[in-house]
Amino acid sequence: AIVKTLSAHTKLPEAICREYGTTWDEAYPVAHQWMKDQEEGEDWIENLYGRRCRLPDTLQFSWKHVVNCRINYPTQSGAAEIVKRQMLVCELMGMDIALQVHDEILQDGTIEFPPILAHICPEIHTPFKVKVSPYWR
Repeated sequence: AIVKTLSAHTKLPEAICREYGTTWDEAYPVAHQWMKDQEEGEDWIENLYGRRCRLPDTLQFSWKHVVNCRINYPTQSGAAEIVKRQMLVCELMGMDIALQVHDEILQDGTIEFPPILAHICPEIHTPFKVKVSPYWR
């Protein structure tokens, strides 16, 4: 299914797409094995903070969809958890968050973000870049 989808989206022949997949699997054998291991497991995953996230029900969704969720949820929920914790730090500092989109926090005005925001999860360095709109310069 991945080969057919990649071929349809890129307009490349399926043989080339299959070769890309094989090359990726060989380049990242640990990741490939981890992804294969996700085919079996609980009906939940645990994110990097230990929070459990329930997977979709196999009665409503295909087995492949549940496996894809088992692969994607740890990263997605971990990233969401980091942003939530960063937002809490900003709130405790009295910042008025204008908007949060995916992995971005938007503020109005010229604001100094604390360096601690890059270390919300000590095991994973989360780069924190600040861009100032020309309007606020």
